Order: sequence, then C-alpha cells, then structure tokens
Amino acid sequence: MLRATPFLALGTLAIVAGCSDQPALTAPPARPNPIVTIDPPPAPISVSVDDPVPLKGLPGSTYNVASSINDRGDVAGVSSPGGVEHAVLWPAGSTAPIDIGMGRASDINNAGQLAGEFGIHAALWTPNGAGAFTLTLLDAQLPSPNYSQAQAINAAGQVVGSYQVQSKW
Repeated sequence: MLRATPFLALGTLAIVAGCSDQPALTAPPARPNPIVTIDPPPAPISVSVDDPVPLKGLPGSTYNVASSINDRGDVAGVSSPGGVEHAVLWPAGSTAPIDIGMGRASDINNAGQLAGEFGIHAALWTPNGAGAFTLTLLDAQLPSPNYSQAQAINAAGQVVGSYQVQSKW
C-alpha cells in the first residue's frame, strides 16, 4: 500500500495542474537582440563567376570526378576508363588529365601531393621530380587495417582519413 501512494499523489497533481484556471504561459514578446543587430546593415556582396571549364577524362573514361583544387589551380580527382578508377591530376591551366595510377585522389596540397585510395588502402602519391609519382600505402603504418582511405592532406603533407580494423570474430 505504501508504494501506491506516491503514484496516486503524482496522478492527482497532474490532473490538478491540467485543470488550472490560470492562463497558459507564453513566450515573452520579441525584442531586438543587440548582439546580432548590425547598424548599418552590410552592403550587398557582388560575386562574379567565370565560365566553367570542362575537364577532360582519360581516353575511354565513363566518368570523371574533380575532388579538390590547390592554391596553384591544380585539380585532383578520378577518371574511370573501362570501369577502372585512376587517380588523376589536371595541372593548372590544362583540361587534359595526367594519369597518376590506379586509385582515387581525394585531395591535393600545394606541393602536388595527392591523398586518396588505392583499392582498399589509404594512399599518398608524392611527385618524384621526374614527372612521375611515388605511391605510399598509409595503412601499412596502422594496427590491423582492413580498409582505409585518405580524405585530406595539408601543406606539411599530413594526411587525415579513416580506417577499419579487422574483426576478431
């Protein structure tokens, strides 16, 4: 009997509160917020956009994706000739891609390093100074990787991304 008493009391309070003759509380009237008020209001911003420049893909590609652009105007991405993804680089001022190799480039820094995926591995392509790129599989440095991808790279060559560990089941 003692356990039922608190529930009965709460039930009674809820009924009494629901049947009150007092008016319902309302929000205070709107008033200016001095923190977000801008006086005078800002002038409209005018933006001009150049005509788009279509980037060509590798011969026979079924799709092309531009993923990133660096400060020099180099564009990194992917082109898929015959259904096989290739990391590509469109140098600034060119619409023709340079085939970096199999994989998918997600980002590029000003040094020309590309970060992305090579199969199921996080990848970093670094220019070797002779017109080619050196591929580094980044997940080789991680414990028990099952799948990884590099998503961005900064000016210092530091890469961020994600990886999945192998299940122990």
